[in-house]
Amino acid sequence: KIVHKAFANQFLPYQIIKKKKKGFQSPTQKWFRDEKNEIRAILLDKNSEFGSMINLTIVDKIIKLHSKGFNKEKQIFLLLGLKFLLDK
Repeated sequence: KIVHKAFANQFLPYQIIKKKKKGFQSPTQKWFRDEKNEIRAILLDKNSEFGSMINLTIVDKIIKLHSKGFNKEKQIFLLLGLKFLLDK
C-alpha cells in the first residue's frame, strides 16, 4: 500500500490519496432480490442432484427472506456454488 501511494503521489491530488476507504457493495445483492431473476428456478429445481440432497424448503425460505430485505447474499452464493458442484 505504501508503494502504491508513493507512486500515486506523482499523478493524483493529495485529497484523493488520503481519502478514507469506502466499502464496495456488490450488485448481486440487488440482483438476487429481483423477481425476474432465475435464482429461484436454478436453486429450487427438484429434478437436480442438488434438489435431491438439499432441503429446498429451507432454500426457498432463504430466497424469500432476501427478497424481503434481509441480506442473505452470502448464503445464496454458497447455495449456488453447491448447486453447480453437485450438478456437474
